[in-house]
Amino acid sequence: MFGNAGVFAWFSYIKPFMLNVSGFAESKMMLIMMPGGGWEWWSAICSAAKFPGATGPLRIAAMTDGVIAVTLLLIFAFGEQKVASLALAFICCAGLFALSAPLQILLLQNAKGGEMLGAAGGQIAFNLGSAIGGLPAAE
Repeated sequence: MFGNAGVFAWFSYIKPFMLNVSGFAESKMMLIMMPGGGWEWWSAICSAAKFPGATGPLRIAAMTDGVIAVTLLLIFAFGEQKVASLALAFICCAGLFALSAPLQILLLQNAKGGEMLGAAGGQIAFNLGSAIGGLPAAE
């Protein structure tokens, strides 16, 4: 639960978490969610365009997964503090999007002759993570 599915599970509960644990007002939820989208977009661009050339997609994916795992633990530990909760929310979501590009590159590098199937498999994996992560919210 410390990878993609962990982020999706946490993200399924972001509104009740930010309201009930962190103490934000419901009227602030839009302001909490909007900057995260920009941060996520930027992190995905950086992980796809800048970092893999220097260190390789496998190392970027492993480091990003490590950041996600630590961030999820820190959210659990410091969720009652507004500033920490907000900063960790952005880091967690940015990590999820930053992980996408290196994993897609690894899939394409290792799917010789089946690049289209490999690319589709990457999207299926992220959608599956989203579905599995949201299961607790459905009950």
